[in-house]
Amino acid sequence: MRLAERAGRLEPAAGATIRLAVAIFKTSSPHPAPDPVLILGGGPGQALLETVGPIRLLNRDLILLDQRGAGYSQPSLRCLDNETLQACHSRLVKSGINLNAFTTLQNAADVHALIRALGYKQVNLDGISYGTRLALTVMRLYPADLGNVVLNSVLPPQVNVFTSIPQAAARAFDVLFQGCAAKMRLSPPSVLWKHPCKDLHLRSDQHCST
Repeated sequence: MRLAERAGRLEPAAGATIRLAVAIFKTSSPHPAPDPVLILGGGPGQALLETVGPIRLLNRDLILLDQRGAGYSQPSLRCLDNETLQACHSRLVKSGINLNAFTTLQNAADVHALIRALGYKQVNLDGISYGTRLALTVMRLYPADLGNVVLNSVLPPQVNVFTSIPQAAARAFDVLFQGCAAKMRLSPPSVLWKHPCKDLHLRSDQHCST
């Protein structure tokens, strides 16, 4: 199904309509719970309907949403193959798309509108990566819409994902190497094992783990 929105806060361009692609997988339970699970994809920009499903839960409906600009939702903000980010930006702007209409606040308003359009009183959110930031925004703006919320690989609103990646990667490797070093101190090495990041001395029956 597609959810069409035309309110001023949602318009991608003057007089335009955003169409949100939605997939609903009904549970086979004869007595389903009234609150479905709504998955919020990452990215931002994950084409959720292309990469997930079909999935059926035991006692709840499952809802997949391609957020505005992503996947099958229209207009699409997907860049063309071999297109630079600047060229992609210029092409979208020249086509009349208002990029200011594609924000986390707008996505949160879409989630609220979707819940109301489908007739649910509440849903349970399952967000991953950027989807957790969107879920946190829905929690703040529309708490009455929600039952339970699962946050997987949290990206809080105050974190800049682009500038934080180098520090996060360095910390991940530090934790890995510290765990390997601790493992080696507990078990003296006898065999050289080639680690993808550096050489570690481990017995042949050992694995490097944190």
